[in-house]
Amino acid sequence: MPPELIILWWGADLLVLGPDRVLARASCRPDEDPVAALVALLTAEFPGPAAARLLYQPDDLAAHEVACPAASRRRLRQLWAAEFPALQSPAAAWGAAPLRPAREGWASVLYLEPASPLLRLPAELARRGVQLVGAWPVPALWEIEPPAEPGPGFLGVAAGPRRAVIFCLSPAGDRSIRLTSGPQAAGDAGREIRQMLARFDEADRPRAVLALEPGLERESLREALAECALEEIAWADWLGRARQLEAGGLGDLLPPRSFLRRGPRQCQLAAGAGLLLLTIAGGWARGHQQQLAAAQRAWAAERTEAARAQENLSARESLRERIDHLQGAWRAAQAPASRHGAFLAALARAADGAVVLQSVRIAGDDFEIRGQADPDPARAADELRRFRQALFAPGQPWRAAGADEAPVLGGPFTLRGSWAPASPP
Repeated sequence: MPPELIILWWGADLLVLGPDRVLARASCRPDEDPVAALVALLTAEFPGPAAARLLYQPDDLAAHEVACPAASRRRLRQLWAAEFPALQSPAAAWGAAPLRPAREGWASVLYLEPASPLLRLPAELARRGVQLVGAWPVPALWEIEPPAEPGPGFLGVAAGPRRAVIFCLSPAGDRSIRLTSGPQAAGDAGREIRQMLARFDEADRPRAVLALEPGLERESLREALAECALEEIAWADWLGRARQLEAGGLGDLLPPRSFLRRGPRQCQLAAGAGLLLLTIAGGWARGHQQQLAAAQRAWAAERTEAARAQENLSARESLRERIDHLQGAWRAAQAPASRHGAFLAALARAADGAVVLQSVRIAGDDFEIRGQADPDPARAADELRRFRQALFAPGQPWRAAGADEAPVLGGPFTLRGSWAPASPP
């Protein structure tokens, strides 16, 4: 497997971290395209195929503390768009911190960049053999550390030469995030730390973790954290936490590639367990095209040979029989897709915009579909009804079998069916 790199894009500073060391670093000029600068930096130092995870914190990425219900990413986007209309723009990059219990409902942090250069980066890297697994804001590295439920509290601080991030979780579970930048970043961070510590009892200080870039002495930060049970971790270890972040999850700033990106870890089809439905459909289509191309090449070769053998009457009949055989292969390659291919295409159309598919299992003439509807019961019932009507439209060679395991209070569902006896395999 290719190595997985970690890229840090923090303000104008760029850094590439390999499996065991920093590979390269650079700073963008104000008039320089940061996407082009990052691609050039990465490919110059690591030209081979690779996967990369991006920690993305430009100056234009704003953080907004927001209240919300426990809902899906799609539903949260709809709710927050009333206050943040930029969420509806295709040029916007956005993600949110994990939901944590609040005094009323749930709370998160919305990270939003209305006109983001990030959206150009996956395609630019892919052209150079680098797959961008996901992109997360820098504070997401601290979300891994504290527990989800209220406790004694936590304070996480990370600092570079011109940047710092402070993450605080109070005993009541309230979350606060502050970012400082510029020549006075460390001093500003120290003041933010003291303000956050004022929320705690003097006799019950929070646990604190500090990560500093190598070669950086920040005694002011250590002094600000002196009253806490302080633990210092290596800069590379802190950045390495990016490998624990969930690609395609709520915090990922990259747009979901399809409904399947948010699906499960397992999807069982005839091609093998663990392949996503879209991957299976794409593999089936590529195999069909390869078969068609092979038949074209073989038939063209035989036609050429037949033309050269026109004067050889004894060989003409034999060649005619071979051409007829290849014509049959050509017609077979152009024949309509198998029932599995037609079913996968209909399933993708039916699920688009209605439900999230998690797994599909096909065994002989029977199939089972598992998925996720809206957490709201009323919306879940409506989504499942539209999905069933689209998938089991009149004239399809498959049908529903038995009663569905419908969402309970919204959420997961199971749908089973089979092909009609007259359906060709």
